[in-house]
Amino acid sequence: MATKQTSFRGFNKKAAKNQQKVGEPQIAAEYLQAGVELEEAGEKWRAGDPAKSLRFFNKAIEMYDSGLSTFPDSFDLAYNKARLQFDVSQQPRFLEQLPTPIIDLLNVALESHLYALRLDSGNADNLFNLGQVSSSLAEALLGHRADTKERQAEASSLLHGALEFFEKCVRIQESQYAQAQQLMPLHSRVSEQADENTSRSDNSTPGDAKEEVWVSVVEPVTIDTLLDTCLAELGVIKTLCELSPPESIDELISIEQRFRDKLSDQINLYSQNPERRKDLVLSKTGFLCSFANAQYRLRVSDLSTYEHDFNVCIQESEAYINNDAQALCMVAEAHIDFNSNIEERLGHESNALTCDDLNTLGDIRWKHITQALDHYTTASKLPNVENLARVHTSRGDCEMLRLRLGEAPFHYKLAQKSERALVKNASVYYGAATKVLSRNLASSEISDDKTEVDAKAAVVTAWLAADPEMLKAFLKGKGSEVRQVLEDMRDQGLLGKKSWEQIEKLLHED
Repeated sequence: MATKQTSFRGFNKKAAKNQQKVGEPQIAAEYLQAGVELEEAGEKWRAGDPAKSLRFFNKAIEMYDSGLSTFPDSFDLAYNKARLQFDVSQQPRFLEQLPTPIIDLLNVALESHLYALRLDSGNADNLFNLGQVSSSLAEALLGHRADTKERQAEASSLLHGALEFFEKCVRIQESQYAQAQQLMPLHSRVSEQADENTSRSDNSTPGDAKEEVWVSVVEPVTIDTLLDTCLAELGVIKTLCELSPPESIDELISIEQRFRDKLSDQINLYSQNPERRKDLVLSKTGFLCSFANAQYRLRVSDLSTYEHDFNVCIQESEAYINNDAQALCMVAEAHIDFNSNIEERLGHESNALTCDDLNTLGDIRWKHITQALDHYTTASKLPNVENLARVHTSRGDCEMLRLRLGEAPFHYKLAQKSERALVKNASVYYGAATKVLSRNLASSEISDDKTEVDAKAAVVTAWLAADPEMLKAFLKGKGSEVRQVLEDMRDQGLLGKKSWEQIEKLLHED
C-alpha cells in the first residue's frame, strides 16, 4: 500500500496569554483551551509512556465533545476532536492500549470529520484530513483478513471520496497561496508596524495591560503544503491501481488521464524545494510501478513491455535509496509485487508455455527476487531501519520465493540446484528475526510477528531435516493463528502446491 503522509495541519489552537482557568469551561473558547492543554500534556508523554499519553488524549477528546454538546456549531472544537481521533488511530503504540479495532476507530474519525465539514465546507485542513481518513480506512478494509468483494467495493468508494476531498483541498489551497503572494508586500509592512507596537508595549507599565483576546493560529499555505496534498492524492490513485479488478480497464484509463493531464503537472510545479526531491521521486516511483502492475494484470501490456516500464520506474529512485531503509524496503516490495504479478498471470497461461518460455520467465523472476533480497539486506545494516525483525523476515521470504521457482509448474533449474542453500539462508534470516523479537515481547504486534516467524522457521527447519515429523511436533497444540500464517505462506507464493499438500495433511492430523 501507499506510504501516506500523516500531516495534521491547522491545529486551530486558541491562545490567551496569562489567562487563568477558573472552574468549569463556560464558553466554546474555554472548552477549546482546556482540550488543547490536555493534548499538550499528552504530547509530553507520547514517547516515554504511551498509556499515560493516551489517557490525556482521550480526556482531550472528551473535553472537545463536551464543548460540542453545548456549542454544536463550533468548528474549532469539531475539527480538533476529529483530528485527534485520527491521530490516535495512526499510532501503533496507542492501538495496543485500545480494545477497539482499527476499522471502528477510523469510522468514528471519519464521522467526526464529516461533522466538521458540515460546519465549514471550505476549510482546507479538514478536507486534507478527510482525504487521509478516507484512504486510511480503505487500506484498513483491504488489509483485513476477511477481504471480500463488498469490502473492496466499500474501499473503492472511500478512495474515490478521498480524491474528491484532496481535489477540493488543493483548489482552496491554490487560491489561498495566490492571495498570500499578492498580499506579501502588505504583510511585510504590517509586520514592521507590529514590531514597533510590541516594542512600545514592552515599555508600558502593568497598569496599562488590556483585556486578552482569543486568536486562531492558522498555518500559511506554502509550496510544500501544495506538494503534500498532491502527493497524498497520488498515493490514493496508487492504491486504486492495486485495487483494480480484471474488468476495470476504464478505471485504469481514468487513473492515467488524471495523472498525465493534471496531477503530474501540479507535482512538477510545486516541487521547487530541492529537499523534497526524494519524497517526490519515491512517490512517483510507487505510483508508476503500481500502474505498470495493473496494466500487466489487465493484459494491457505484455511481459517485455511490463519489465521495461517497471525498470524505468525503479531506475530514477535508485539514486535516493541507498541510505534510507524505508525507501530500500519500498523498492524491494515493488520487486516482489513484480514477481507476484507474473506468477498470477502464469496461473492462467502455464499450460500454453514451452520449457524455454518457463526458463526465461524463471530468469526474470529470479533476478527481481534477488534484487529485492539485496535491498532488504542493505536496509538491515542501516542504523535508521525501523522494523529490523520485519526486514529479516522479508529476507527469509525472498529465499522461499526463489526456492518456489524450482517446484511445479516452473521447474527452474537454478532454484532446484540451489535448494539446500536457499533453505539454509531462509533459516538464518528467520532466526535473525527471532533474535530481534526476543528482545521485546511486550506488544501484541510483536507477539503476532513472533507467531509468524516461529511458524516459518519451523517449516524451513523441517525442510532442512527432510523430516515432516518435526513440523508436526511444532504444530501440536498450536492455535488458528499458526494455521493462518501457513495459509498466508501458500497464498503469497512461499509454498508450492506439493509443499502445501504435505503441510495441510499434517494440519488435519493435529
